[in-house]
Amino acid sequence: MAKARPPKSGRPTSRPRLRRALASLPDGDGAQSVILVAGPTNKPVVALVLLKRGAGLTDVDLAHCHDRNEAAAILRQSEDIGAFDISPATARTLLATALAEDTPADGWADAAAATGLAELHADAVSGRAWLTRLDPDGHRLGHQPPADAIADSAHWPQRHPMIATWTVGWDRMREVDADAADAALRAAIWAAIRRDSAEWAEVMLRAALLLQDAGADWSGFADAGRALLDGHDPAELPIFGQVVDASIVAVREETEADDGFALPVDGGGPPAAPGELEDLLRRAGGEADPEWLDGYLAAVELAPRPIPPESWISHLVYGPDLARDRPAAKRLANLALQRHDGLLECLETPEDVRESVRETNDAGLRTWVRGFVHASETYPDAWPAAELSERDREMLSTLTALARDDAGSTPNRESLAAWLLDRAESTSRPVV
Repeated sequence: MAKARPPKSGRPTSRPRLRRALASLPDGDGAQSVILVAGPTNKPVVALVLLKRGAGLTDVDLAHCHDRNEAAAILRQSEDIGAFDISPATARTLLATALAEDTPADGWADAAAATGLAELHADAVSGRAWLTRLDPDGHRLGHQPPADAIADSAHWPQRHPMIATWTVGWDRMREVDADAADAALRAAIWAAIRRDSAEWAEVMLRAALLLQDAGADWSGFADAGRALLDGHDPAELPIFGQVVDASIVAVREETEADDGFALPVDGGGPPAAPGELEDLLRRAGGEADPEWLDGYLAAVELAPRPIPPESWISHLVYGPDLARDRPAAKRLANLALQRHDGLLECLETPEDVRESVRETNDAGLRTWVRGFVHASETYPDAWPAAELSERDREMLSTLTALARDDAGSTPNRESLAAWLLDRAESTSRPVV
């Protein structure tokens, strides 16, 4: 007869094992979400941890799931933050670094025990130490950051929507009136970026570590971070021009909320008087041409992902001379909505679209292209590469090249009209 086994209660308890880890790219403040999955597959444990550069583990939530479906529902939330699957080793690096920065939030001890990380110790990493983690042998990165890698930062938001959220917080801009003119705000934001360039470098290097582990485009982030540590002016990195623009929009939106100036407006008021729209566009810092506005609106309306009206209107109306002139800003917003309504009517009739493209003169079409590209680059998260067809990517590439071309070239009108109609059909949304 076989020897009787001891009862299950007598068996040693197995140590939890971290089975999966995901992490988002850091935002402009260095905040980053890490998701940990451990425990048995039929009843997983999921820990949601928020890290922030300089503040450590700032928030911890632990869920003991009843089944794998509940865990899957939690993990689907990671899609909204663009989280990447990372190795347990990289997750440990991010968490150990955060533990070295400050006392962890309540709940970390329980989460660590449940995910097999109870013995994880603090391990400070900062500055150039991140470069060593990224390239321990010194073979993957060159001796100097290549210029093309630095220039490529202009395209980061298109590849990674989280980058499009990078802004300089109002609290980082010192001694600036909330109603300051656009130029003063820009100067303050650039000053904040230069003052905090080492912190921005660390944000980029942490992003590089995550992307490297995920098998994505990490080296450009590493080169840009190293350039800042080497003393390069942040203005040399195109990404910071976008950070400045996004920061101004964020500040204006916050200010208008405080002051009771709510957008969107209703599109009311009389049509534009001769020259009125051009003057308002000039004062707002855009091209003083209705064709530019029409291109901007087309990119907003035809984007794969909706752009909230309060966002694109705020970006449009706040410029150097309109910052303090609320009536003029509202007037421009109303005129823009009137033209937006006209665009929606045009898109409902294919022949109207073809006729509009066909009858716009070359100079006007080039201006329209510049407005379209300006909006698509301002809101790259609304034009995510993963959701674009090959035809979309080819047309966007063509329009972008034409927007930067001084030779007077124009797109093929028939191809452009056909593409606009395709986009209108695939992105038709209810009017709200």
